[in-house]
Amino acid sequence: MNSLSLSKTERDTLLGDIAHANRLLDKQQTAEAQIIVDRLLKQPIATADLHEAIGHLCARVDDYAHAIEHTALALELNPDSVPCMTRLALLLTATSQLAGAREWCCAQPRRTQMATMFAMRKRVCTGL
Repeated sequence: MNSLSLSKTERDTLLGDIAHANRLLDKQQTAEAQIIVDRLLKQPIATADLHEAIGHLCARVDDYAHAIEHTALALELNPDSVPCMTRLALLLTATSQLAGAREWCCAQPRRTQMATMFAMRKRVCTGL
């Protein structure tokens, strides 16, 4: 077991914290949710689904740097995840990192779908 492996109890606790923070945000209780997000960002995360969930949560509290970081890590662990591809490209675009979005979309053939989506939306000039 490597140092980033989580026990079932640790994983369940993280998932519970993520769900609780999302419920708080649904109730407009941002300050309380931010406390949970800050705690989650200090935890070792080793799975794509946890990185993806934390990335989504960070985006909900307008912490785009951590949202991009965790979504990119999720995609590294699960490179065929279309939802992660979509979220990362949208986060990069939303934060005016158009060059990063274009570079990321065109870096590998499996990303052609995302590059095409952006070209169709005229959000990123890709030359495709």
